[in-house]
Amino acid sequence: MSHPSCSSWQRMTALRDLGHDVYEVNYHQPGSLANSLAIRMLPRRLYELTLHKEASSVAARLLEAVSTRSFDVIWLEWPRLVSADVVERLRRLSPMARVVSFQDDNPFGLRVRAMHGWSRFLQAIPAYDCHYVKRDSDKLEYHRLGARRVCQFNGGHSERLFFREHRDPTLPEWPVTFVGSPLDDRLTFLEELIVRYKIPVQIFGNRWEGSVLFKLKPELFHPAVLGNDYRRVVVQSDISLGFVSQSNRDEWTMRSFEITACGGFLLAKRTQAHRRLYLEGAEAEFFDSPAECAQKISTYLSSPEKRHAIARQGLIRSQQSGYGLMSRMAEALSECFQ
Repeated sequence: MSHPSCSSWQRMTALRDLGHDVYEVNYHQPGSLANSLAIRMLPRRLYELTLHKEASSVAARLLEAVSTRSFDVIWLEWPRLVSADVVERLRRLSPMARVVSFQDDNPFGLRVRAMHGWSRFLQAIPAYDCHYVKRDSDKLEYHRLGARRVCQFNGGHSERLFFREHRDPTLPEWPVTFVGSPLDDRLTFLEELIVRYKIPVQIFGNRWEGSVLFKLKPELFHPAVLGNDYRRVVVQSDISLGFVSQSNRDEWTMRSFEITACGGFLLAKRTQAHRRLYLEGAEAEFFDSPAECAQKISTYLSSPEKRHAIARQGLIRSQQSGYGLMSRMAEALSECFQ
């Protein structure tokens, strides 16, 4: 929660902007082992032993915070290191509070490097008053493990960070951009776009350096952009690509909301969720394959009036359908007291 680019910070500030009194506990300190990719690559048993000390520290910080005041809601973000016993102790310290888990990651996904470290959370699922999850499939899994209540959180953009603004003539303009990391098949997909279909996609993000594509086309790669810098890349782009993580069983990402909130043209992976969020061909555009993606890029780069009309309608849809985080967080708080 230390930086505006973190989705936890964005949800926290949305609650404050709604007028709630929010007391924050950042239980993953700088250098947290839980978020270290190198640690995640350890064998499962060794990984769990490594996290044991950190789990004790997380528990101590949470219990100390809750012991100093009373709360209506104890909202735990990504609480992989919080055991069922700690949840019950939090409830005893603040008996009127709803103890809530917010989990937009997937404990049941297919990412090999992300599969470790879930045992405490999975055992604690029945202890929470309410779980907020990202996917339909999550709801079934949580209920199977004894969850009391499971609500779907449909995501949204931070109104503080993502909004429409004019292009800056002093900054570069980009025909096509992608902001993100090389998860799943994104590298092979972008290789086809760039090498086979000659689409010069500008890529902003980490962990691309070891790829053949990076060595072949280094001029297309840029450092990761966060917060205001990320918004400016979207604003300066004619077309912004939106992939989803298949290994995480995702059907949307935060970019699904952030790009349209900036007035950008969203060209995203075709999923059921995306088709519910936006009218295809009118408020956003979608693709299933590199060939279809390349064809739509070519079509809309050569048709700026159509591109601008779709971007404008995407922004209107975002505004009228309440895709901002303040609206989403208000709905979530209402649901947890039902």
